Amino acid sequence: MSARITVTATGGPCKGREFVFTSRTLCTVGRSDNCLLRIQGGASNLTVSRRHCLLDVDPPTVWVRDLGSLNGTFVNDRNIGQREKGTPPWEAVPADLDGVELHDGDRLVVGSSEFLIDIQSSAPECEPDAGVESLDADKTVRAGASSGHSCAACR
Repeated sequence: MSARITVTATGGPCKGREFVFTSRTLCTVGRSDNCLLRIQGGASNLTVSRRHCLLDVDPPTVWVRDLGSLNGTFVNDRNIGQREKGTPPWEAVPADLDGVELHDGDRLVVGSSEFLIDIQSSAPECEPDAGVESLDADKTVRAGASSGHSCAACR
């Protein structure tokens, strides 16, 4: 038995993509090339900071912390942090250093992107289906296996 956290983009430029975490990972979310979960897009995504928020994943738990973004990070329509307008990013102090714990079914909103959090605390050990992206412990994104495996936990 193992735990697994799936972050599914339900809106924005990443819509339809899934990111699967099965081990301890610190995942930055934002526009920067250095972010593990990079939100790309045109001018509409200028509401997303270069380094917008941090997902601290340790299955079966996941925490999110705003990194001093200008437009805020939202969990279930509640603003969990952002810097004051006029404050440069390097002077911003995150409002909640511990972050906010995410639960199964929570919605995370970063700019125009929305993500659904799915936490499976007793999923069997298996490979994800094709089209699912896994974020491994070495912080690389890899495509899912194409074995046709489709257990309920992997759908």
